[in-house]
Amino acid sequence: MLIAYFKATEIMKQIQKYLPLVFLSFVMLLATQVNGQTEDVDVAKLQEVLSAKDKADNVVLLDVRTGKEFGEGYIHRAVNYNFLEEGFESNLEKLDKSKTYYVYCFSGGRSARAVKKMKDLGFENVHNVTGGIRAWTSAGYDIIDGTVVK
Repeated sequence: MLIAYFKATEIMKQIQKYLPLVFLSFVMLLATQVNGQTEDVDVAKLQEVLSAKDKADNVVLLDVRTGKEFGEGYIHRAVNYNFLEEGFESNLEKLDKSKTYYVYCFSGGRSARAVKKMKDLGFENVHNVTGGIRAWTSAGYDIIDGTVVK
C-alpha cells in the first residue's frame, strides 16, 4: 500500500511538471480558434443569402475548385479562383475585403482551407459553405450549365 502511494505521488509530480505547458497549449489553441474563427454555413443558408436582393451587392460567392470543375457546373453568381493554382493567394489580395464572401468547393475541404487563408490575409466576413457544390445539388438547388455534380 505504501509503495502504491509513493508511485501515485511520483505520477502527480510528473503531471504537475507538465500542467503549465498543457494549459498554455490549450490557451493558444483557443486563441487561434477565436481569431481565425469562420462561420460555416449550410447550403440552405447560402440559398437564403443569395435570394436576399438587399444584400446582393455586398455578397461574393467564391468557387475555389479547378477551372475544369467550374466548367462542369457552378452556382449562379459564383466567381472561380482555383485554390490549387500557384497564384491563388495573390489573386485573393486583389479582392475587396469589405465584402462578405461565401466560399465553396466540391465537398468543403478546399473551401475551409481557402477561408483560413482569407482570414490570415485580413478578410473578416468569410463563410465556408459546408458540403460544397455536392451538398448544393443534393439539396436540389440548380447549377449553371445543368450538369449534375456527383
